[in-house]
Amino acid sequence: MAVASLGMLAVLGVVSTSIDAHQRIKEQQLVELRVAGALKAVTVDLTAATTWDEAVTRLSGPPDTDWIDHHVGAFYAAQSGHVATLSYDGDGRLLRVSLGGKPAGADPAHPFAHAAASLVADVRNRAAVRDRTAVAMQAVRVRSGVVGVNGQTWLAAASTVVRHTDNGPVPPADPVIASFKPFETVVAPLGDELGLKAAAYHSGAATPALHGHQTAVAVRDIEGRTQGWIVWTAEAPGARVLRDAVPLMLILLLATLLAGAVLFRKVADDVRRLSDSEQALAVALRKAEAGSAAKSRFLSNISHELRTPLNGVLGIAQVIEDDLLTPQQRDRMALLKEAGKAQLRLIENLLVAMRLQNDVVVLHPAPFSPDHLLRQMAA
Repeated sequence: MAVASLGMLAVLGVVSTSIDAHQRIKEQQLVELRVAGALKAVTVDLTAATTWDEAVTRLSGPPDTDWIDHHVGAFYAAQSGHVATLSYDGDGRLLRVSLGGKPAGADPAHPFAHAAASLVADVRNRAAVRDRTAVAMQAVRVRSGVVGVNGQTWLAAASTVVRHTDNGPVPPADPVIASFKPFETVVAPLGDELGLKAAAYHSGAATPALHGHQTAVAVRDIEGRTQGWIVWTAEAPGARVLRDAVPLMLILLLATLLAGAVLFRKVADDVRRLSDSEQALAVALRKAEAGSAAKSRFLSNISHELRTPLNGVLGIAQVIEDDLLTPQQRDRMALLKEAGKAQLRLIENLLVAMRLQNDVVVLHPAPFSPDHLLRQMAA
């Protein structure tokens, strides 16, 4: 039973570990979906102003930086919490960089411009082959991804700027707007949205040291490079089950061991009593055998002592019978001899019984008369 209890604990440990591993995988998948959802949300934020007739006109003609600062940079900062917004004309020329809703020049070497380059190139390439008669969401081209800028991780998206109606000219190439949002905005609500404990973001490609039930998901940029890790303490339902079950299993194990000890003690007492009984029986048997042997010796001796004088009596009776006796005396002598012979037979039978008991009887076949035996028995 104790072995079975230990086996159950081992099985429970394996099952709890499997449950916790499944829980970690589920939470990792949820975090990955949350990151994908955040990237999707950035593109949705971005298309709020990129499917707009006036935006096409303003970004395709001579640069109107005041309009761009107000309707692009300040708009995305105020409405969607985007920190950096970049505006490009149809030729891919950077028109304006906005940081925190404020103008920050138009330097093509700006770190955000460098980070947005691949996203902008992708949407421009796909827009170059689109149906130029399409409008709104059928015409817009978007791309999002994670990028690193100045050691920080960002959610980035780029979108072509297209008309939302067909009431106006369509430029030969679509302008582009790129926007950036801090990646920490993904991590902060993970506790409330997914119930993750102590969720935090660790920037850098190196795998962070994990302790206890901590787990992590790598955050990779559009080039597949690791920019950082989302780390949190995963739920451990299996560990809770094991923690709750172990005391009960230990109690069961202790109860089993105690019951085994009591049973062993009882069996040991029974064996000891049985051994004592066997020893007492052996002593009694030896005494009985000794008493039986003494009785046999006594009966054998007394039988010999009785047979010797009885043989003498029978011999004298035979001598007297040979003398001259009256018929009455002869009858009386015959009765005496018969009684003596009967007594002698009893003694002989007693000796035979003693020999049978002592296994020393030797049988000698001899003829006899059944008729005579029956007459003797009848007499």
